[in-house]
Amino acid sequence: MKPEKRKQTSIEHIKTFRLKKSFLFESGTGEHINEVLNRLIAVDSNEIKHSYLVFYNRLKYFSKNVFEEALYLSNTLGRFKAMRTNYFIIPSSLAEVIFTATHEQREQVINKSKQKYKFKEKDILETSRVIIKELESGDKSKNQLSKRMSKDSLKKIEAKLGQKIIKSSRFEQTMNILLERWQIIPGKEKWDTIGKKFCLYDELHKKESFSMETEAAENSLILSYIAGYGPVLIEDIAWWCGVPLNHVESTIKKNTGSITDITVADCEEPYYILRDELKYFQSTEKLYHDSLHLLGKNDPILVGYRNHDFITHDNLHDEIFNIFNESEPVILINGEIAGKWSFEEKKNSIEINIILFKKIKEKTEDRLCREIDKLSDFIGDESKETVVSITYR
Repeated sequence: MKPEKRKQTSIEHIKTFRLKKSFLFESGTGEHINEVLNRLIAVDSNEIKHSYLVFYNRLKYFSKNVFEEALYLSNTLGRFKAMRTNYFIIPSSLAEVIFTATHEQREQVINKSKQKYKFKEKDILETSRVIIKELESGDKSKNQLSKRMSKDSLKKIEAKLGQKIIKSSRFEQTMNILLERWQIIPGKEKWDTIGKKFCLYDELHKKESFSMETEAAENSLILSYIAGYGPVLIEDIAWWCGVPLNHVESTIKKNTGSITDITVADCEEPYYILRDELKYFQSTEKLYHDSLHLLGKNDPILVGYRNHDFITHDNLHDEIFNIFNESEPVILINGEIAGKWSFEEKKNSIEINIILFKKIKEKTEDRLCREIDKLSDFIGDESKETVVSITYR
């Protein structure tokens, strides 16, 4: 069998293809929320409002109740602790894969917590029983649950974190353990919900016993990630999936029939893509960008990769990303980060602050203003005044 001959591609072509797959190449091309999430696999949900913005930017027609219905009524989506022990919105169909593939990551966090605070297993179990019993009667906040805890379980205990002294209680750590193990999950938190509540897993999802083998789950997650985000570097795969590098390399070797590599000019490392996407990838080489999006915090196109060279320059990297790879909300114009933004909802107004990193054309500025108007209607309602501040830097 002769080796495949393919010409080198460019980082610009990689970016174009990623944007196309992520429903960001044009404005609002996704037809259905499940279509979008099945591609993205997992949407960061530490702050629920920014999860809404992921779908707002990708769907042709989107409203808050569409998202809430999928998450809390039809339960085709779920919100759980997953990769890097962050909260994510995931398709319910991938729950077993993601639970199993990230199990070791989450258990390591639990074990470190137990060692750090020197909690005994019997004390954790006792506190767990009280929390679970209280949640059997419905969603409750941490504050509501704490009122049912013993004084001992609420007592703050000191531990060292590097040079710092941190404090936590057995109750707080037990809550984290139950969340890491999906025994409890976030409750019905909506856009305008004040404070976070928690519920039992089977309050929102069918109770089931996951039996998938770890290796099979990791293999499935890696293939799903490459399908959703490829072409990707090995470091992207390992970081996003939370799987050791040698496991990623082994999965690629075992799946050479479905995974292939792409050579990128001026890049020493190969990029990986599914073989059945090669023709689609090649067809996108000369597409013209025409899009403008105000992306929320930790949008998948930003935090779906460990390496950010395709989307931002070194001089802006630290302004957009922190050391944990979390991102600021950004303004994406034709695939380039042109600035960042923030919003604040007040009683009678919505304040939107725009910081642009470079001068943009008048036509583009007009388009940005139209997008701000549209976004402000989504954030609040038409009765609220929109106060916009635009700063050039």
